[in-house]
Amino acid sequence: MENVLEIVMAVSTFMYSFLILYLKRSSFIFGVLASGIMGYILILEGVYVQAILHFMYVVMYIYSFFSWSTKNPPKVSNITKKGLIVSLIYILTFSLVMGFAFSKIEASYPYIDAFSAACSMTAVFLLSRKVIEHSYIFIASNIASIWICYMTEDYVTILSFVVYMIFNIIRIYVWEKIRNKEKLTI
Repeated sequence: MENVLEIVMAVSTFMYSFLILYLKRSSFIFGVLASGIMGYILILEGVYVQAILHFMYVVMYIYSFFSWSTKNPPKVSNITKKGLIVSLIYILTFSLVMGFAFSKIEASYPYIDAFSAACSMTAVFLLSRKVIEHSYIFIASNIASIWICYMTEDYVTILSFVVYMIFNIIRIYVWEKIRNKEKLTI
């Protein structure tokens, strides 16, 4: 059963990553499915902190789904200086506080794991607002996750994070084109 769930999760993650490239609202349905399954699998494995994180993604994807459906959905934009400062402060604070908490439960790489989680949560929030820089923050999270997977010799998962990183790099380019096109139509 767990293998079937992992396949559905992998396909859902791919569909989410592909559809979000082109600002398809339906991508969040796949994001909810993938994160929900991952959260469930993590609970079965006894990894409760990461499970909670994935269920938080579910909430953020649901929020994003509805945010993108309003009469005036957000347009693709760049982050403001204030938004960048707030994001960096959040990432730093979350990384330190949660890293300390993860170290108390004897996580293998508590601060890097916390940094990856902080980046992911920030990126998902910025994604809900269609801020291009969310992809850069996801890339930072991917790099941290790849490092953890390398250190734990989880080489198969590294491939997944490399694919996510490639999608994020492509998304920067595609969203920049969309933003420029939207500016011309205003």
